[in-house]
Amino acid sequence: MTFLEGASCETTPGLLPLDEAVSLALTQVSAISQSENVPLAEAAGRFAAQDVLAPAAMPLFDNSAMDGFAFALADLAGGNSLPLAGTVAAGAAPRDLPPGAALEIFPGAPLPQGADAIFRLENARVVGDSVHIEQLPRPGENIRRAGSDQPVGAQLLARGQKIAPRHIGLL
Repeated sequence: MTFLEGASCETTPGLLPLDEAVSLALTQVSAISQSENVPLAEAAGRFAAQDVLAPAAMPLFDNSAMDGFAFALADLAGGNSLPLAGTVAAGAAPRDLPPGAALEIFPGAPLPQGADAIFRLENARVVGDSVHIEQLPRPGENIRRAGSDQPVGAQLLARGQKIAPRHIGLL
């Protein structure tokens, strides 16, 4: 039998019962009544003074999850090829999808208005000014929807929660 086996505050002389020990400890501490603002870079290890809610959705807008081509599935009803009508890069302003065409798109680029799927670059074949789809995607495939990571108003931190380095990126 080891030293601690069978030991408890109820049976070991000189130890207080747990509820009594907790009550005694609580009389020796006081709640923090003030808070302070610190630079975000110094927030790790501190505790949130209040609930922190997401001020915006993340991502802010529907965007491409990968390199590929944005298009409307209905435009492929008569075949597996669409003319290329341009490119949408990450950071570009949102644009409309020309009817009956596809746009080359990069990860993080805003989904063109009218597009309902993105087919992967590796599943397509570009011939001249047209793209041929080798494998048809499902509606919404390869699209990151606005707010899918966190909706506006999502709780990022709870009051009293310890701020870890992983939280800094959310703030």
